Amino acid sequence: MNVPTTFGTPGGQSAGDPSGKQPVIELRMQQPMHEVENVEQRSPMNVNECHYGERRADLHDCTKYFSCAGEQKRFERRFCPQGQHFSERLNRCVAGDCQNGLIFGEGEQDSTCQESSGPSGYRIDTENCRKFYQCAQGKWVHKDCPSNLVWNPTALVCDWPQDGYQC
Repeated sequence: MNVPTTFGTPGGQSAGDPSGKQPVIELRMQQPMHEVENVEQRSPMNVNECHYGERRADLHDCTKYFSCAGEQKRFERRFCPQGQHFSERLNRCVAGDCQNGLIFGEGEQDSTCQESSGPSGYRIDTENCRKFYQCAQGKWVHKDCPSNLVWNPTALVCDWPQDGYQC
């Protein structure tokens, strides 16, 4: 995908250019650095408290986050690159998938759930790969994998770490 970008000098005039024409530089990129969605109406943040460059996690989808941008300094929803999720602790996208696009926010372990043997019945523990959450009797229960095993969110089981896997 080509993304044209234009830049100009303040006031539209550069030194030595009496015509007043604005110099334009067009950059072409193979893929966008990130996708952006304007969320002025849907942002959970108070847009009046937005500081340029500020980032906040999207509590409903860990592959997305909000970033304060633009002249009006409003939060825009941004998407992490494929295979990454937004780390609130590091304030950036980091490697690793999150199951169903969902991770726990503060206090969410106490939220109700519906038991299922499928992906919706389990959640990863983003702080410890040797632990996971399972829905039991409508509550999320924090569980440990047996020694030397790690949680495999694809197979929904504790599994041997793959070659090169770092926890």
